[in-house]
Amino acid sequence: MLILPYNLNKKIMMKHHINSFFKKTKIDKSLFLFLFFVLMSTLNTQAQTKIITGIVKDEIGSPLPGVSVSETGTLNGVSTDFDGKYSINTKVGSTLTFGYLGYKSIVKTVGKENIINVTLNPDIENLDEIVVIGYGSVQKKDLTGSVAIVNMEKLTEAPVVSFDKALAGRVAGVQVSGGSGEPGTGGDIVIRGGNTINGDNSPLYVLDGFIVENFNPNLIDPSDIESMSVLKDASATAIYGVRGANGVIIITTKRAKVGVTKVTYEARLDFKEVAKKLEVLGAYDFLELALDINEASATSRYLSVFDPVTLVSNQVGTLEDYRNEPSKNWQDEGFRAAFTQSHKINISSGGEKTRFNASLNTLQDEGSLLNTNFDRINGRINLNHKLTDNLEARIDVLYSKYQRNGIDTQGNSAYSFMRNLITYNPIANKFIDFGDRNPLDGISDEFDLINIVSWHPIVSLNNEYRRIDNDQFIANLGLKYNVTPNITLESKVSFNNQFRKLELFNNSKTVYGRIVNKIDGINGSIDHRRWNNINNINTITYKKRINKHSFDGLLGVTLNTRQQYRTYARYIDIPQYLEDLGINGIDGGTIDGADDVNGLIDESKVFSLLGRFNYNYDGKYLFTASLRRDASSIFPANNRVGYFPSAAVSWNAHKESFIKDMNFFSQLKFKAGYGQTGNDRIPRTARFNFLTDQDASYFFNGQTVQGQIPPSLGANPNLFWEVTEQLNLGVDVGLFDGRMSLAIEAYQKDTKDLLINADAAPSQTVTNVYLNTGHVRNRGLEITLSSTNINTKDFSWTSDFNISFNRNTVESLPEGKPIFGKPNYYQRLSTNQFLVEEGQPLGNMYGYISDGVYQISDFENYDATATTHTLLQGQPSYRSHQPGDEKYKDLNGDGQITAADKTIIGNGLPAHFGGFTNTFRYKNFELSTFLQWSYGNDVLNANRLVFENMSVSNQNQLATTLNRWTPENQNTTMHRALGQGFEDISSRIVEDGSYLRLKTVNFSYNFSKEILEKFRVNNLKVFFAAQNLLTFTSYSGFDPDVSVVNSLIMPGVDYSAYPIHKIMSLGINVSF
Repeated sequence: MLILPYNLNKKIMMKHHINSFFKKTKIDKSLFLFLFFVLMSTLNTQAQTKIITGIVKDEIGSPLPGVSVSETGTLNGVSTDFDGKYSINTKVGSTLTFGYLGYKSIVKTVGKENIINVTLNPDIENLDEIVVIGYGSVQKKDLTGSVAIVNMEKLTEAPVVSFDKALAGRVAGVQVSGGSGEPGTGGDIVIRGGNTINGDNSPLYVLDGFIVENFNPNLIDPSDIESMSVLKDASATAIYGVRGANGVIIITTKRAKVGVTKVTYEARLDFKEVAKKLEVLGAYDFLELALDINEASATSRYLSVFDPVTLVSNQVGTLEDYRNEPSKNWQDEGFRAAFTQSHKINISSGGEKTRFNASLNTLQDEGSLLNTNFDRINGRINLNHKLTDNLEARIDVLYSKYQRNGIDTQGNSAYSFMRNLITYNPIANKFIDFGDRNPLDGISDEFDLINIVSWHPIVSLNNEYRRIDNDQFIANLGLKYNVTPNITLESKVSFNNQFRKLELFNNSKTVYGRIVNKIDGINGSIDHRRWNNINNINTITYKKRINKHSFDGLLGVTLNTRQQYRTYARYIDIPQYLEDLGINGIDGGTIDGADDVNGLIDESKVFSLLGRFNYNYDGKYLFTASLRRDASSIFPANNRVGYFPSAAVSWNAHKESFIKDMNFFSQLKFKAGYGQTGNDRIPRTARFNFLTDQDASYFFNGQTVQGQIPPSLGANPNLFWEVTEQLNLGVDVGLFDGRMSLAIEAYQKDTKDLLINADAAPSQTVTNVYLNTGHVRNRGLEITLSSTNINTKDFSWTSDFNISFNRNTVESLPEGKPIFGKPNYYQRLSTNQFLVEEGQPLGNMYGYISDGVYQISDFENYDATATTHTLLQGQPSYRSHQPGDEKYKDLNGDGQITAADKTIIGNGLPAHFGGFTNTFRYKNFELSTFLQWSYGNDVLNANRLVFENMSVSNQNQLATTLNRWTPENQNTTMHRALGQGFEDISSRIVEDGSYLRLKTVNFSYNFSKEILEKFRVNNLKVFFAAQNLLTFTSYSGFDPDVSVVNSLIMPGVDYSAYPIHKIMSLGINVSF
């Protein structure tokens, strides 16, 4: 048998099978040859598939990780690694597209080479391209309204517990004041000046697309914020209608992107102390002043010893015995070095269908005052899931819980803790043997128990119980359905539940709970509040592009319901044997029924229809218009509906050929907008007639009968919307290929038909009633400048600067009558201290003009031994005077100082404010500094009316009183002991509140790739941060950024405010 070679045998067998196949299938051989040729050609092409590698760098030569490298028109793609390297399998002749957010895409054709290196340049026009606005988002280049984007990377560099503490000076037109300063409290934010006189001027907050009522910045940790947009002009805010008059802050939390799972952890430890303490008198100077005030009392208290035999006190010492005697500075006892620690963990994971982002943040914040602290925990889950190719579901869950413990430093109109911390008696009688007991460590029987306005400050810190617990839960559910590529339906609902509990307990060692010379005896109270908010939003959007024409439309329906419940009970005269139980024993006392509350106290609904239309021609000419119809239950039925329109246009002039040919502008954009917004923030009782039983009891037939009387606030059934109109003009300029950008905006904002709590006519039997009357105008200019000064591979330097000017004017008031502001910080100083009148700005301080002190030369034939003295003719007076008494200017020339001589003596609003950020990068090191300032604002330092009073012999005073008038020190403007004038304000205590502050410093180091690979982490950064390092100011108080009265007409009041902190921080951030 013939045996054929294997290969020859295989070929014969293959030929046999092919011939058999043609016979059975009857396929023409010529057709087969054609198909075979095509197949071979394809195989030959596949044989030319090759691996392309390379490095992608930025404009300065640094590797760019995460750049998308894809074969154009296919799903074939990869991303660059940490070193900017990539490797992709593709075909010769195909094209590769290199894309990265913020950079211009590049397309490269694959040829014979195996290595393709690429350099990407920034795309200035599309940098930070997506901006979140009302009910949607747009590209930054397509904005027509005034929208500021907060740089969250810079904001989170500040070692603060909430974002509002770092926002001041970061955004043009946004003014942030310090508020009370207590741990856990927020700042007061006003955008482009205040609108309403009596009402709330805080902005509207929108979190993940939903309006959040009673917004507290502690609701969300700064590290969880992906973006923050500030809508400033009416063309941007009108889409929010009734709530948009004060501006809108839109916060979007972080959501997962498609990619691998990423875990990030950050830990931070802060050390803080009060930035400044007030200088007070030492032992010798204190006693010298006490002797000047009341020699007999001071001698008895500090220089005498009681003789038990003769039963009289004998003087045994002199002032000189106290010259080097130590004394208590109660600030040193009450303030402490405090620590704050925070831990943050975030998990993000995203696939093609499901994306998941979750975070957990904990904070333990010690207050600088003893026994004060703020603890918080935030948890958040954001989930997106594609149910089908066209239907996506969204679920967001947020939970926040915080607890604040500590004394109320501001107190009430009778008692103030901070006042006592400064003025409390600093020495004890050195001639008395107290044994092992220090008399300054406890309550003084001869002083505290008989004086309602003073109490031992450290005893207060250790015994006053004040605790606030807050729980807030928000759940958002949403569905988005893409009907067609151009039409999208979205329906979403938010459930927002907040519960706040305030507990107070005053035992027998507190000023409010003392049982000797008692006020209410041992007492306590519980105050529970609950807010339920439901927000439903339904929208349909349409987007279409036809050649150079782009259209974008939005229609929506929203319903917002709000309910507030309150339960309040206060118990007095609690038996002393129960005080060890604290708040748990209050029901053993007598209930104080005067203020008890239980049930629903507020409810409102707002139903809205809204629409917006955008038109864009070739990216050059843009037009936006919106209209919102609101119906609010706050107003009566016939005035319930309001319409709020807006329109804006912009022109991207740099896209015109005649501008391009100049080769000078990388951006030149002009914009103008106009719109109307509303305000319904008034009490619901403003339009209802009702009766109250408070202070309405009367005596009849030998019994006390509970009656009903009208309240002091009358009702007005004809109230309607307060409307704000705003015109905005702006220009955006980019120069030097985008290395410098400048934005200038000017605006005029008119608020008309003000909802004013005005004086009522005597015939109405009430003192006040809300009216729609009055007109306030704000005009301003905002300038923002950003520049890349140096940008090389190893070193870069960037700067950001903004400055804001705002001037408001009261155009009209009810019947042209002025409105007085009476801040109730201390009952003895409760006078008209602010004035609102037509033609003048808000914030005017109203008082006497100080004219120094009366000198000996102001008196006729002055005799120091006489008990009374006569002023020279022409010298004004307000009582029987002595040399050294405080002196005021007699403005009306009648020779008497009366209320008719009061005038405007200052203004609490700044002429301008702003911030200046510089960031330096050298290799893996980065240093960022932030300067913030305010200029031209005055501070009403009402503390000085008490701390420089010099009328109580056993109360300490500020060291400034060393310069008081005496016969030996006549060349001074500080009055003598017992020589302070009216219990009212004067220009003497109005100080320049301008300041320049080194607000934030952040120094960080990002570890190199070699270290990261060693520890198997993606990123590792350590940082040092500082807050409020230096403040340059002439203000004498704790801090010039203060306003204890949250009112537009009474800004800049400093009385018993919590001092600002200087903070040093160390932290680490690592991601896996």
